[in-house]
Amino acid sequence: AAIRVISTIIREPLFDELRTKQTLGYIVSSYYDLGFSSPPPGLPYYSVPVDFLVISVLSKKLAPTEVASRIDDFLVTFREQLEAMPQSEIDQYTTALSTKLLKPFQKLSSEAGNQFGKIERYAPEVGSSELPWNSVESLAGAIRHVKRQDLVSHWDRLTHPSSRARVVSHVYGTTHPLDSKRIA
Repeated sequence: AAIRVISTIIREPLFDELRTKQTLGYIVSSYYDLGFSSPPPGLPYYSVPVDFLVISVLSKKLAPTEVASRIDDFLVTFREQLEAMPQSEIDQYTTALSTKLLKPFQKLSSEAGNQFGKIERYAPEVGSSELPWNSVESLAGAIRHVKRQDLVSHWDRLTHPSSRARVVSHVYGTTHPLDSKRIA
């Protein structure tokens, strides 16, 4: 639940710092995503959920390595913002996010896609239990109870170099070509 709240809170400050103040590029965005991984060898098959905080910056102004460095700098300062954020402000985010999650579907295709996603996610475990059809309600309830310390400790696990797992994709172009000396 904490990563979902973090992904909501970080959106505006990230855009403000990297797009508005530093003018890194036209596109600066962040969002939460969920993926699935296979279990380690030797364990019975099940899908392992993996939470992602995705940050995207498209820049012609700076080379990809410099953009990544600026994102890393922002991530360090964002922790300070989380620590200083009043619980009342965090509560506003958690209330808005849980309300958004519980909003009824407006289109049948959206609801069908959501339910199919649950089937796809939990299919390997169906033999041993029921599908958790109320997972959104459970998540919304957990989000409502997130506190500042939950966010800071989750942030530390998410971003600390000793514990984080990250994928960085650099795309080079004619403005900032890849230095062939760096390819080894």
